[in-house]
Parts: sequence; C-alpha cells; structure tokens
Amino acid sequence: MATENFSTYTEVDDSNRLSVSASQALAVDVDHDIDVYLYKDFGANYFDALDVDFELYISSNCVNSGDAGPGFSNTVDDVNAWESTSVWVGGQGNGTYSIMLLRDGAASDSYTCSANTLYYCTLVRAAGNNSISCLVYSNSARTTLLDTLTVVGFGTAKWRYCYGFANRNIGTAGQDFDGYVQNLDLGPPPIVAPTVTTQAVSSIATTTATGNGNITATGGENASAWGTCLSTSANPTTADTVDAGSGAGGTGAFTTSIDSLTAGTLYHVRAYATNSAGTSYGADVDFTTKTIYEESCTDGLSMGDSNTGSLTLDLSLTDGLASGDSPERDYEANPAITDGISLGDTPVTQAVLNVLASDGLTFGDTPITQAVLNALSSDGVVLGDTPLTQAVLNALASDGLVAGDTPTTQAILNALATDGIKLGDLASIYKIINLLLTDGIKLGDITMYYRKSILRLVDFTGRTLVEFTGRNLNDNTGEFRELE
Repeated sequence: MATENFSTYTEVDDSNRLSVSASQALAVDVDHDIDVYLYKDFGANYFDALDVDFELYISSNCVNSGDAGPGFSNTVDDVNAWESTSVWVGGQGNGTYSIMLLRDGAASDSYTCSANTLYYCTLVRAAGNNSISCLVYSNSARTTLLDTLTVVGFGTAKWRYCYGFANRNIGTAGQDFDGYVQNLDLGPPPIVAPTVTTQAVSSIATTTATGNGNITATGGENASAWGTCLSTSANPTTADTVDAGSGAGGTGAFTTSIDSLTAGTLYHVRAYATNSAGTSYGADVDFTTKTIYEESCTDGLSMGDSNTGSLTLDLSLTDGLASGDSPERDYEANPAITDGISLGDTPVTQAVLNVLASDGLTFGDTPITQAVLNALSSDGVVLGDTPLTQAVLNALASDGLVAGDTPTTQAILNALATDGIKLGDLASIYKIINLLLTDGIKLGDITMYYRKSILRLVDFTGRTLVEFTGRNLNDNTGEFRELE
C-alpha cells in the first residue's frame, strides 16, 4: 500500500505547533497541556491485523519527557483520552530518549534510542490477537533489527481511526516534544468479508430455477465459497440449502442451479460469499415455482392458478375467446369471416362453413340437410329454397320441365322430338319411344296393329331400359324384355 497522504487527514492544532505535508507531520514545542493530533476515519472496525511501517525522529530539543507519535483508536481526542485497547507509539526525550509502545497510555514497552536519529519502525499484529509488537530498525530496508517491543491486553479489539501524529495532554506545561513522523504506510488493506448482492431468480419452472448474485467487492481476498442460500423462510443462511455459484470467487455476477423444488411453492433466496474475514449476504429475494399445469402468459392463467380440463391454452385472438375462457367442445376455432359465424359464436353441427354466395344461404343461417349448395340458376331452385328429394337439379330446357317443378318418377328427361312426346308429358308404357320410320307407325301412335314392331324404352342417355318385339303391343305372342 502507498504511503499515507497526511494532507487528507484532519488536523487538530489550536496552537499551530504542527506543520503537515503530504508525507510528514513535524512538531515543534508540542506541550503536555494542549491538544495536537492528526487523524483519518477509515470506518468502524477497519483495522484489525496490522503491518504498518513508519519513520520516527526525536529531536534533542525535547524538554521534560515530552512525547508524541502515531497510533490507532476508536476515539477522536488526544492520547490521554483514548480507550484502554488503543495502541500508540511515542517518541520521548529528556536527556534520555526512547521509543515507547503503549496501550491505554499506560501499559508499555520501550527501546532506548538516540536523539536526532531517524528510526524505521514496523507495527505488527495478527488479526484478533491479544498482543501487538513494534519492531525498531536502523535502516530503511528494515534488515537491521534493533529491538522488538511487545504489549498485551488488546483482546480482539479493532479500530476505526488512524493517527499520523498524536500527543498526550495531561495538563502539564513545559513538557515539550520536538520531532516528526513520516512515510506512514498502512500496508495492504485489511481483509474484510466480501460484498455481495442478490438479483431476481430466473428460469423458474415447477421444480427448478436459476439463482443470480453478484460479488461487487472481494474484501481484499477472493471468496472461498459463494452461491445462494434457499429456504421457505425469509433470510436464509448457509445453514439452509446452499447451491454453489459459477465463476472463480472474484468480483462479478454468478449463477446457481437450484433444483429439487416443489411445484407451486414460495421460496426465499439470498446470495452469499465467504472469505477468511467472514461471510456476507445479499438481500432476501422470493419467488414461486410454477404449478404443474401452468403455461405461458397467453394461456389466460395467472401464476399459481390451477388449470382445468376445459381451460384453453395459447388462445389466438382470432379464436373469439378471451384469455381464460372455457369453451365448449363445439366452439369454433379461427372461424373465417365467410363462415357466417361471429367470433365467439357456438355453431350447431348443421352450420355451414365457408358458404358461397350462390348457395342461397345468408351468412350464419342454419340449413337443414336438404339445403342446396351451389345451385345453378337452371335448377329451378331459388337461392335459399329447401327442395324435396325429387327436386330437379340442372334441368335442361329439353326436359319438358319448368325450372322449379317437382316431377314424378315417370317424368321424361331429355325426351327426343322424334319420341312423339310433348315436353312435360307423362308417358305410359304404351307410348312409343324412338320408333323407326321403317315401323310404319306415326309419331305418337299407340300401336294396335298386327304388324311386327319394336318398342324400346330408353333413358336420357340413350340406354335401352325395356324392349318389346311383336306384331303389336297387345299381341300375346310378342316378347317383352326388361334390359339392365
């Protein structure tokens, strides 16, 4: 760590006995009846382990055991008012010069030194240790050790304030300190617990989820363990369910894989990180696992709802259903505008879908089974009519039927002009159809002659249905055959 900049420290010196530069605090005639000190606030419990270098110079101008030097305390005042576990290194002079290590300004150990000599000191303490030592060297490389001063009774004390210079005000005038403290180096920053935050849980399913955290500061040492703590109660700790985090324990975001959860359950999660200084936690974040039937937000379900068998999932706006509606089985999905069905309607089984304008149906009509689809204008069916089974479709003008007639089974279809049958007539079995000129029978005659003749009854395709061969139609000697 770099040398402390004393110009950033707070100076208390009503008598102007201290001259402060960036690296040095120089004292002249600092008496035991005034307050003179220079300090900086590092925050509660900042100092624990110590590895502090500084240089101390005691001038031969010191009078009557005047003393001063650097130290650590939780109190803002002169050394005489510090708490019992504070630590202070004082240089003292009165013909005999010494460097003292003190606790509470009383318990001490000292090294007899020389005036007008620069000494290189190192203040050391293991974290939480009851004792503190001050090593006194004669060279800047700190290779020539002159003495080791040790004082006990500090317990597990930690300190907030660093003093670059402090005197003792015991109310006695004429005891002056002259000298300086310089090049105060606090060493590497103390290890503290990491700083960690908790982010929202993601990828929440019925039994799994992803935890999210962020180590924003390592505390001077990468985390040895980090991840998320899980519980159904608020503010879980490492004593609860722990899931290890990704990454290497340095600063940055990490994720955890949370599993073995119960569907539809509220959980609490906190990110945590641990190093040699301790464990810290992020804020409590809660989440609820999905239910077994829970789907996407388009299902019309709120998180935690229980789906029923008739609930529609992933409805389309064209379905005519509001999210969450329960349609019946015959509910129409995605009806076309031409279906005559409004969005949301429930048609019956006879509803016509995609009817053509020529079907004679108004959009939305419910025809009966005899409804005519795509009727031609020549069918004699008015659009929208419900004809009988005998209705004629696609009748030709030559059929002898007026469009729309309902003929009997004996109606003649596609009769030829040569048949001697007027269009629309009902032919009896005696009517002559397709007589040949060679038969000697006039068109339309009913044969009563004993003349050999042939009678053929044909359909509209020309296929022979009945054939009679004889002298006349009443001739019992003739032959009557029905053909397939």
